[in-house]
Amino acid sequence: APAHVAGSDDEWGDDDDAGDDDTSAGGTLLAEYSTPVAIPAGSGAGDAGDDDSGDDDDDDAGDGDTPQLVVDLEIAGAPQDNLITNVQVTLSLTHPDVSELEVRLCSPGCGVSVVLTDGTDVSGSAFTGTVFESGGSSLASGPSPYTGSFSPEEPLGSFNDYAAIDIWQLQIFNGGVSEGELQSWSILFTWEPPA
Repeated sequence: APAHVAGSDDEWGDDDDAGDDDTSAGGTLLAEYSTPVAIPAGSGAGDAGDDDSGDDDDDDAGDGDTPQLVVDLEIAGAPQDNLITNVQVTLSLTHPDVSELEVRLCSPGCGVSVVLTDGTDVSGSAFTGTVFESGGSSLASGPSPYTGSFSPEEPLGSFNDYAAIDIWQLQIFNGGVSEGELQSWSILFTWEPPA
């Protein structure tokens, strides 16, 4: 079973730029997790995560699609019927070889899962203040610790038109035999009311 950590509301923000609590025009919402937690070692069986090939003979870490670490963030502060228009995820972690990691963001109930990094285009031992967002640079273009703005492996636009509410998960798959440490992660949602 994966290590499962429930995130607390370390910092919530709702900024609709109106200077009041009127959320009728939409706004932004920030949720952060900043308590360091160990990323358990994987089996060392190969690549992290699932190869998504559709077959059942993956040579992946652990049980293929079972993460070694799951960290929940409960999202609050926006109306229940809001619609996401943009998502940014900021990540800081260390591991002896980040190419052995796959990191995913999951919507509530994991109805939608987006791979932020699958380890393919990265090397080194850290992600430090790495911002995953649409229109960022390719991870292949940046050296470790990948500080700055980078495009995820899969589009964060997959979350558009979902609501920025409930419990979201960061899932980390470790394909190596060494532990790492998740230092912090956050989600910044831009949302608007339904039409």
